[in-house]
Order: sequence, then C-alpha cells, then structure tokens
Amino acid sequence: MLIPIAQILREPQVPHDLELDLDVTEDWRTEYAHFVPGIYPLDLTVTASDGGVLVHAQTELDYQAECSRCVTEFEVPVEIELSEYYTTEARVAAALEEGDEDAENWPTHNGESFDLLPRLREEAILALPLLPLCEPDCEGLCADCGEPYRDLPEDHEHEVLDPRMAALKDFFKDSES
Repeated sequence: MLIPIAQILREPQVPHDLELDLDVTEDWRTEYAHFVPGIYPLDLTVTASDGGVLVHAQTELDYQAECSRCVTEFEVPVEIELSEYYTTEARVAAALEEGDEDAENWPTHNGESFDLLPRLREEAILALPLLPLCEPDCEGLCADCGEPYRDLPEDHEHEVLDPRMAALKDFFKDSES
C-alpha cells in the first residue's frame, strides 16, 4: 500500500487527512487467528517534518480465532492504531555511518511514497490477544466428556471412581439378585 507523499513534503508541519481502503488478504494469517479478508476503511493523518513524514493510522479489522479454552471459532473486531515516523534513506545511511545500529530498522520513504502495509500488518498482529477467548468468562470444556460447559446443565457432573476400587464395583452385583 504505497502512500504518495511528494505534495505533503512540500507543506511541512501541515497535517493531511486521508481516507483510504485497506485490502486485507489471506496472507494476514497467523498461527491461531486470521483476519477476515475484505476492504476496510483506513484513516491516515500524514504530516511532513524535517524531511520525513509522521503517520498516524487507524482502522478496525475483523479477525477469526479459536477460543483457547473451549476451542470454538469466533469472529471479533480488533482496533489498530499506528504512529510511525518515516525518514529518508540518506538519513538512515548517515545514522549507520555514525554507528547507530538501530537505524537499519527505521522505516523509510523515497521522497515520492512509502509502503505502509508491512508496518500496518505487523501492528495488527501485535494487537491480537495471545490467548483469545470467545467470551471473557468462558469456562472451557468439561475434562471428562469434552463438551463446552456453556452447553451443559448447571448440575453437570460425572461419577468418578477411585481406580483402586474399580475392581470391587461389580463384586456385589451377583449377590444382590
């Protein structure tokens, strides 16, 4: 997603509000969740400053996940906010020459545009919960039958026999008849 900035760089310190469409594709998947493919509105404020551009981005994406307690799939919106400063490649080179090793990770622009998509995707993935829950109070699965507790009656329980006494459970059945 290339954002044109040539005109913006000619007007330093003037915020430019842009409304764009963010095309989320299948490659936004993570190991346990993926974003629902589609077109989402993206609000940007881009301000030129000292040869670089300060970008504030905001959007809301839908993602599908599997509950970490009851393994039910669910879909929920996640809000993404990003603030990033894109500098020139010449500034990065100068910083690297001065010994600033972090400069190689600085986002850059080429004077005409910059690519927002990789940074936006990274921020979206970081916004996801590590252990997604379908509901904040999800009780998970019954350890004995594997059914979700929300689908079971409140008095649900299983008879648990002491394994040491299991051999004796049928001992008196023949004498009772």
